Amino acid sequence: MEKYKGFTKGKSTESEFDSLDDLRQAINQLSTNNTSLLGHQLEDMLIRCDYGSKQCGTSNFTAMFNYAFGNCYSFNEGAVHKTNRAGPRYGLKLMLFTEIHEYIPTLAGSTGFKVVVHDQNQVPFPEEEGFHVASGFKTLIGAKRFEMKRLGYPYYDCHPSSTSGELNLYHRMFPKSYSRSVCIRSCYQNELIAKCGCYFDEIPTPEILSSDIQACSINKSREQCSTDLYAKYFDDSAIDIDVICPNCHPVCTQKTDRQTDRQTYRQTDRQTDRQTDRLQNEAEYLESLSQKSDSFKRWFQSLEAKNFSRESLNEKARYALVEVQIFFDELNYEYVYQKQASTPTDVISNLGGQLGLWIGMSLLSVFEYFELLGRLVIFGGRRLRITDIRRQSRDLESIPVQDR
Repeated sequence: MEKYKGFTKGKSTESEFDSLDDLRQAINQLSTNNTSLLGHQLEDMLIRCDYGSKQCGTSNFTAMFNYAFGNCYSFNEGAVHKTNRAGPRYGLKLMLFTEIHEYIPTLAGSTGFKVVVHDQNQVPFPEEEGFHVASGFKTLIGAKRFEMKRLGYPYYDCHPSSTSGELNLYHRMFPKSYSRSVCIRSCYQNELIAKCGCYFDEIPTPEILSSDIQACSINKSREQCSTDLYAKYFDDSAIDIDVICPNCHPVCTQKTDRQTDRQTYRQTDRQTDRQTDRLQNEAEYLESLSQKSDSFKRWFQSLEAKNFSRESLNEKARYALVEVQIFFDELNYEYVYQKQASTPTDVISNLGGQLGLWIGMSLLSVFEYFELLGRLVIFGGRRLRITDIRRQSRDLESIPVQDR
């Protein structure tokens, strides 16, 4: 097994994780512009892009920085690209160059890309969701729209997607919707600043950047404090996140695109009948691809300069490329919603039905009882007056004549 300076390829060690974390922290001490320049650039990686029958390019992607993966690029985040048909032909088709020559062997566990299919207004977290697309393979990913609508208070604790403030610090940097993951990270950021005196550099809000607060891991005391707090929030599965972040409820209306199917194929040679023709055909194909990316062209030329055999050269080039297609399996979507089990009207209706079933009582019977009670009161009042009149008459008859 090949080794690199004490690290074993393909085997994760504690030192490798520490080195990777140190590298991430060092990079995040730089300014946003410098950090972005150090990462992989889309114009170097994107060789081909098609959405349905139309070509797309780097201008159709929006860049954002992620603490764990560096530069990330979102398609269809600005102007909405719609499709009226389902299937691989009518989705997004990409061919990407992994820039494998820039990987650090002791830190890179695998080559490829992390893909997250998400709603336009949602903040993606590739370290928690999505799937890995390996280099040297063609991957087809089918998706289906899912929408969940929850009842609010008093039936269910949830927040509207427009929630901002302390529960959604990301909203201060770009207009993204509230989600439970966003809230947990915002909760972590607030506690990190309060307890450790430093901030998590994935959420550098304008207020933080304009203050004297520094990013974590500047000194040993802050590093230990932030490490312990990070483990509390994200590593310790025994801790109930609802206890440490009691206000991080789910979003009331949640829209997601769920993966329904995934197929992966090995990239094969461009087949012809003769071996020589096959190699030549493959070489011409790779040469045409190199014209679409300067980074791929320089890397491919460096391989040619090393006098690899044509077959070995083609194999290395194929391994450095990734093809991915993302599409809707079907255009219908799944809609799940919560509704009140019983409304006040339902309670009254059910009560009347039960009374009618068990004691033969209906709403009409209730009014009849009230009518009967009223008649009894009126009748009783009349009898009382008649009795008083008769009593007065008897009293008058009993008075002696001389007293009159």
